[in-house]
Amino acid sequence: MGRKPKPLPVDSRQVRPVHPLHVPIKLSFALYRAGEPFCLGLCNQDEVRVCLDCLRMLSQMTWEQLRSQGGRPGNKVGLAYTVYDDHFLNVSRPAQVSPDLKIAGVRASSKMRIFGVSIEQVFHVIWFDRNHEVVSG
Repeated sequence: MGRKPKPLPVDSRQVRPVHPLHVPIKLSFALYRAGEPFCLGLCNQDEVRVCLDCLRMLSQMTWEQLRSQGGRPGNKVGLAYTVYDDHFLNVSRPAQVSPDLKIAGVRASSKMRIFGVSIEQVFHVIWFDRNHEVVSG
């Protein structure tokens, strides 16, 4: 007969799965289409810098932290994460984005918004909106 395996250290046995809201946000550009309206290439240098700062902040947050920055109009803070029904959008959803997915926006600056969809804890960027054209207000 062989030896019994050594028991794992206590810390290894107490590892619990991380709740999806506590997972850091990952970014994807797989659904983004360069050269179309709301393309980053249409932005000036300052707008590009603001977008990159916003994306950097997003990548350093958890979903719980991001969602806590949403809220009712007038009560939003930080990136002001907001999920929209399609009837609030002034543009058509891209063909590559499933109608089952809700489009959400984050505030990059007072004018600039970045829109995308969440799929399995990944924020997929689809639009860079320079002038509040995607959603009025």
